[in-house]
Amino acid sequence: AVIDGEGKVATLNPLFSQLLGVAASEAPERLFSAVCDAELYRAAGFDEMVEATRRGFDVVAREARWTNADGAAQVFDVRSQQLDENGHVLLVLTDVSQIERQAEQIGELQRYNANIIQNINSALLVVSPSRKINYANSAAESILGVEFGKLPGRRVAEWFRDDETGVHLIVQTLMDGVRFKGAETLVTREDG
Repeated sequence: AVIDGEGKVATLNPLFSQLLGVAASEAPERLFSAVCDAELYRAAGFDEMVEATRRGFDVVAREARWTNADGAAQVFDVRSQQLDENGHVLLVLTDVSQIERQAEQIGELQRYNANIIQNINSALLVVSPSRKINYANSAAESILGVEFGKLPGRRVAEWFRDDETGVHLIVQTLMDGVRFKGAETLVTREDG
């Protein structure tokens, strides 16, 4: 939406129009505060944002939380930019509700996967290309005889020595992408 120097709507794009429930053709010349939902107007802090933008201040993007007419919670990234010396200000609302919901879902999946990984009976090590352990589940810590949380950052060669070819299968996988299944190896524990 573009707001003029008097706080009236100069133009309202179709998405803003849909969000506010006002036809784009009906909005021009009306005060933006009268066109905009009062809750959204307050949540976004439009008065302060428009005034600071007109005065030439760098206005930091804001987050506005709002419950729309259907009762659904929405989250917006709100930004403003001065367009000209006549006081016209561009207001931009980006609906980030879906991004926020997806971030929550990803967090739930990460916690679920971490639960699975920690509770499987098999040892699981994640090894970086630099041959250091990035992650180990509790079964790996137990098998390797290391206290909880003490494996990350340590070199995998401390436990897995090279085989008869001179290169351990883990190193072959890291270097060449070699896959192996069902291989056996001798593990050297810290306690001997």
